[in-house]
Amino acid sequence: MLLRFIFSVPLEGTELIPESLRDIRFSCKRCSKCCQRLEIPLVISDFKLWVKEGRWDIVAKVRKKQAYGALRFMGLDFYFTFELNPDGSCVFLRSKRCSIYEVRPLACRLFPFIYNTEKGIDIHSWAVKNCPGLGSGKNLSVGEIKELSKLCHKMHKELMDLPMYQDLIEEILGFLRKKNTRTNLNIGSFH
Repeated sequence: MLLRFIFSVPLEGTELIPESLRDIRFSCKRCSKCCQRLEIPLVISDFKLWVKEGRWDIVAKVRKKQAYGALRFMGLDFYFTFELNPDGSCVFLRSKRCSIYEVRPLACRLFPFIYNTEKGIDIHSWAVKNCPGLGSGKNLSVGEIKELSKLCHKMHKELMDLPMYQDLIEEILGFLRKKNTRTNLNIGSFH
């Protein structure tokens, strides 16, 4: 399973926008290919949003996993992600549509863009080969690229802060599982 990891440093000026992105066009086709093939890391702002919205059904589908690849390189031992369906697709993918689109994780909102420490903001290598939305739609403006960069920075910071929130997140997950086991409720039905 490929992992979708976002690296970031703030983009200060247009001179830092790599040539490869100056004329980039992107319009999501909602084909769900990325939802069928990639696993994403979740960050504290994702959890805050879901708790605020009362979306315990989303939180109940979160799992802690051992970090590898890019996250391990960043110094993380673990990360939180969604359960996957038996076919490897996102548990929230239904009929090729995201069932939590309005409250989807930050990594999903950023994709296919990532931050590359050598080039600045870049395109995920999986997306270059597989995303039909790349090359379609209007060109991204400098402002849009800067906003993406800010979000990438936020993602990176929150990934690095995961150890500080680990106990809180695990306590919430444990509570939900214990409640589900004791009462034999389907937490996925709560909204």
